[in-house]
Amino acid sequence: MTNKKLKTDKIESRSNERKDSQEELKVKLAEAEQSWKRVLADYQNLEQRVSRERQALGQLATAAIIIELLPVLDNLETAALHINDQGLMLAIGQFKNILKNAGLEEIEAQNQEFDPHLHEAIEVTPGNEDNKIIEVINKGYKMFNKVIRPAKVKVSKKESN
Repeated sequence: MTNKKLKTDKIESRSNERKDSQEELKVKLAEAEQSWKRVLADYQNLEQRVSRERQALGQLATAAIIIELLPVLDNLETAALHINDQGLMLAIGQFKNILKNAGLEEIEAQNQEFDPHLHEAIEVTPGNEDNKIIEVINKGYKMFNKVIRPAKVKVSKKESN
């Protein structure tokens, strides 16, 4: 009987060791799975960040080129004021469409309330209303919701009696 009890104890001991080993393996597997999920999430975040940075770099390059082209547009529009030529007007329209398709937006300024984030006041003149733009000297533009060139404007200041 004692021999039988020893064999039973050995079997139970081995069974307990296997259970402990299985539990340890399950814990290690769960830790490895959590680690794998964290690594995958980190990689996906990296891909998203790199994609956003590429997009921002592309927008920055586009804005840099368009900033260089704005004086050309200004000169063409000034020429159109003095020369009544349909070909010139057509070329200006095409040029503006290309710039618009690239993301350029003109800042509305004429008869608007002065906003220092969008406009640059180069002159203040007496007028009937306070902080109202009365003349646009140089158009302003935004790209990708950022001002790349503020509108240069004349602003009225109400005279106090």
